[in-house]
Amino acid sequence: MHASYDAPYPSGAVLRLRGDLFATEKSVPVMRGSKAETLYLKCSHQAVQSSLSLREEIAMRNNKVLVLVEVGLAVALAAVLNLLAARLPINIAGGSISLSMLPIAVVALRRGVSAGFAAGFIFGALDLLFEPFIVHWAQVLLDYPLPYALFGVGTGLLAKPYKALFAGKAAQAVQSSQETPRPVTTGQSGQISQGSLLIVAAVIIGGLLRLVTHILSGVIFFAEYAGGENVWIYSIVYNASYMLPSIVITLLVTLIIVPILARVVPVQK
Repeated sequence: MHASYDAPYPSGAVLRLRGDLFATEKSVPVMRGSKAETLYLKCSHQAVQSSLSLREEIAMRNNKVLVLVEVGLAVALAAVLNLLAARLPINIAGGSISLSMLPIAVVALRRGVSAGFAAGFIFGALDLLFEPFIVHWAQVLLDYPLPYALFGVGTGLLAKPYKALFAGKAAQAVQSSQETPRPVTTGQSGQISQGSLLIVAAVIIGGLLRLVTHILSGVIFFAEYAGGENVWIYSIVYNASYMLPSIVITLLVTLIIVPILARVVPVQK
C-alpha cells in the first residue's frame, strides 16, 4: 500500500491510500501524529534512502570503471614513453633515462596508492618483455615489477592531501567567480606553492623507493661488475646515473600535467 499527500498539510487533510493488490483507491482524513502520518513518513524515508543508496552504488561502479581506464591508459603511455628512452654508455646492464614513470605518477596522484601500485606493477612486468636482463628470478622482481610498483605506491601516498588541497582551491574559485573579481592573494599563491610541493615530495618519494630496489639488485646480483670498487658505491652510482635524471624530468612534466588534468578532468569522490 502506498500513501501520498502534499506537505505541508493542515490537520484533517486528506491522505490518499491506494491498494496495489485490488487497484482500489480511497481517501481518509489525516491528523497530525496519527498512524497514517507515521506510516507515510516512514515510507517516504525508506524511499529516499533507497534512492540515495542506488545513486551511491552507481557512482561507485562508475568510479571503479574510470580508475581501471586510467590505469590502463597509464600503462599504455608508459610503454610508449619507454620506447623513447635514452641509455647512457655506462648502463651496460640495463637502465635508461625516460619518462616512463610519468603516467604512473599521474594516475597515482589522481587515484591513490592502489591505482599507482597496479599501474606500476603491470608496466614493470611489461618492461621485462621489452628489455629483459635476467640473472635470477629474485633479480627480475627487484628490477622490473617491484620498482615501478613502489614508485606508484610512494607517489600515491600524497594523493589524498593533494586532492583535498585542490578541492579547496576549486571551491574558492567557484566562490570568487560569484563575487567581484580580485587579484590573486598571498594565500592563493601559497596554496599553489603547497600543491607544487606535494607533487615534488610525492614524485621524489616514489623515485627514491624505486632507486632503492635497483641498488639492492645491483649489490646482490651484479657485484662482479664492480671490479675492485666497493659494491655499494658502484651500485649507487650506476643506478643513480639514469634514475636521478629520470626523476627530475618526470617531476618537471608532472608539475605541469597534473594540475591541468585536475581542472579539465577532475576526480569525482
